[in-house]
Amino acid sequence: EDTVLSACDELTELADLALEDLEEGASPADVSGLLQEMALLVEDTLASLELHEKMLSDLKAKASEAELGNVSALATAVEGLLNEAKAFFEDVNATVWQMMELDNSLELSIALDGLKGELEAFSEAFEEEVDVLSEALREEAWELGEPARQRHLLVKAKLGREDVDVRPDECTGRE
Repeated sequence: EDTVLSACDELTELADLALEDLEEGASPADVSGLLQEMALLVEDTLASLELHEKMLSDLKAKASEAELGNVSALATAVEGLLNEAKAFFEDVNATVWQMMELDNSLELSIALDGLKGELEAFSEAFEEEVDVLSEALREEAWELGEPARQRHLLVKAKLGREDVDVRPDECTGRE
């Protein structure tokens, strides 16, 4: 989530800077450095998503081995979201490279505005999907931890030389 959303934010900021420069009379060649920075950011994001994909693949394998069906299903859903993000950033990469070829300031401004709109729309949709999956993962983690929480209740604690019963006690409040 952080990788994708921060990349979208940074790309939007760079597009804003390029648009400001173009509005002040800069030529497309003058903003080529910002466009190259955008391309590098997108490539870095794609590399990071590849790493996340590898970690997710490992998680899916371990969940399958442990026969955790719900975790496997959630990992598959996360994998789908990750693939959507990769496809989006590959499209952004192609768009940025096409913008670098433009030599008309108006065309470049229109392309940058379009890219900003795409980034904002994707960012919002991605964040909503991540929130749903994050909540489902939290619930699954809580359910998987429940048996351990029931088996490993602290009953006594040693305070100095005294063994103190720490089970809930509504009467004395010593817990």
